[in-house]
Amino acid sequence: MAERDRLFMGMLKSIGIEKGKPFDPKPEQKKVLEEAVVAGEAMAKANTFDKRIAEPFWPGRHWKLAMHLDPSQHVENYDQLDERAAWFYEAVTASDDTTGRHPGAGSTYREAQELDSDRPWQGLVHVSAPLRPPAGLLRQDVGAAGYRCRGGLGVVVDNPIDRYSVGSNSTHIKYAADGSLTIYVQRVSPGPERESNWLPTPPGPFSIITRLYGPKPEVLNGVWKQPDIRIVD
Repeated sequence: MAERDRLFMGMLKSIGIEKGKPFDPKPEQKKVLEEAVVAGEAMAKANTFDKRIAEPFWPGRHWKLAMHLDPSQHVENYDQLDERAAWFYEAVTASDDTTGRHPGAGSTYREAQELDSDRPWQGLVHVSAPLRPPAGLLRQDVGAAGYRCRGGLGVVVDNPIDRYSVGSNSTHIKYAADGSLTIYVQRVSPGPERESNWLPTPPGPFSIITRLYGPKPEVLNGVWKQPDIRIVD
């Protein structure tokens, strides 16, 4: 057990959950715990998909760091609680290489749940995500994945073409004449000419995470700012 988790073990002990001992709650306690599970997950969803712990990474953009967490979960004056809960509701591990603090190595994940009109994305909205940084600003790849959120579990979306992410390492994508990469994020196919770059979404609210691998300093210090998602006519 990590030292930082000992306090949580004490909280579990107070309701009768201890290592090596049976847990047999009374009906009244079971009811309270079942209600707490519903409330707790609702809090986790809100904390994850509408992060109050993070400002946009680039001024004037909606993209936020998906993992707003130090891998140690320990910062000056406190241990991170909301940050930890937000990340581990949608992921299972954290490392220093995923913090986006190391130019040329590791990766940086950017997440967005809102359009530039400040309203949650809906599955029938036809939106475009120009994602590819200029040549030389990444050492590896760029990609995007869509996730069901709020009403769902923060998981990838079942879809008729079995596509759960789109990126520069996808063999089916098409680039624009200027080398940029546009991904079409919507519930229904954008048509034969654009389907190669289609990232299917669910009905209702969803979120997008973009993954930038091997980012150069210009990606991390704001010289290059990732364009926001925009509605396409």
